[in-house]
Formats: sequence, structure tokens, C-alpha cells
Amino acid sequence: MTARPAAGVILCGGASSRMGTAKALLPLDGTPLVAHLARAMAAAALDPVVAVTSALGPRAAELQPHVPRVLVDGAAPGASGPLHALVAAWDALGDDRALVCWPVDQPCVPPAVLADLAGGPGPFRHLPGDPLCAWVDGSLAAAARDLLRRGHTGVRRLARLATATLVPRTRLLALDPVGAWSWRCNTPEEFARLRARRQECAMRGGA
Repeated sequence: MTARPAAGVILCGGASSRMGTAKALLPLDGTPLVAHLARAMAAAALDPVVAVTSALGPRAAELQPHVPRVLVDGAAPGASGPLHALVAAWDALGDDRALVCWPVDQPCVPPAVLADLAGGPGPFRHLPGDPLCAWVDGSLAAAARDLLRRGHTGVRRLARLATATLVPRTRLLALDPVGAWSWRCNTPEEFARLRARRQECAMRGGA
């Protein structure tokens, strides 16, 4: 039987308090950040691609024009976390397939990095220093649901349970020489730097 492709999960549930406006909808080169990630995930053959928001995140109706499918994690306001997003995706998809999750405030990841992440190995594989940029195998779905029932909302405990592995930095350098996967925009100042770096790379023929 042919294995199901991994699904792409864009994490959009944060309140964006430091940015002052919904990060998912910030325009980068005229396109919202969430749409940049949706395109990168589709190019990496992740299917389906879903964005997961929360009671504090952007409204589903605001995201729907830019991503194939939008989910609301169902957590109480202020109680949401990335683990809610993973479980919401598994519940909505109706099966415990593998997921590649990625935060919306790191919108410049090349498809090659996402595709490499989706190849495993191991039940939990993430990029150095960032367990939200991760491959999570469906075999961890039951453990994730159990952690939620016990009040855990982050993914670090799930990563420890799974003895998570890291993508080697040498591998990342080969796939993404400028390190665009790590460019964050949690504040207006970071967003300005991200735009400047993207423009500089475009002028040089890079990312």
C-alpha cells in the first residue's frame, strides 16, 4: 500500500502581541506570510496543507483566501499551544498521518528544506534549536493527545518522549546556504530585517 504523504501544518495560533497585528496576514512582497508558507509546503509535496489558528490568532475567514484549509484548534482563549495545533490537524484529517509543522513567523523556508524534513528519519525530527520546525510521525498522535489531557501545550515534552533527532547543520547549509529557514519576524523590527535580507538575496540571485 502506498504511504500517505505528510501533511503540512502552518502554526498561526499566536496572539502576535509583539508584532501588534496578525503575523500570518503580514504582506511580504505583496503576499501574506501564510500564503508564502502554503506555497512552499505545496512545492515540497506536502498534502494537504492546513493552517491552524486559535481563539487568539487570526480569524479563519481571514486566512481562508490564502491557504487550502483552515482549522481552529478549539482550545480556550489563552490556553492554546502548538500541541493543540498538531492534534487539531490529526483530528480533522481523520487519520494519524505524519505532519510537517512550521510557524508562520518563519515564512522564507525553501521547499527543499521542508521536503527533506518530511523524509524523517525517526518519529520526531526538527531543525536545530527549533522544535516547532518539525517532522512529527503519526505514531506520536496518541502520546500528543495524552499530553494535552495532562495539561501540556508545547511540543518539547513530546520531542523528549520521542527522543527527537536534529537535521544536521551541514545538511541545512547544503539545502539553504543563506539560512532563510531561520529568518523570524516576531516584531516589526524583525520583519523589517527579514524584508531587507530577502531583498538583498534577490539582488544577489539567492533566496
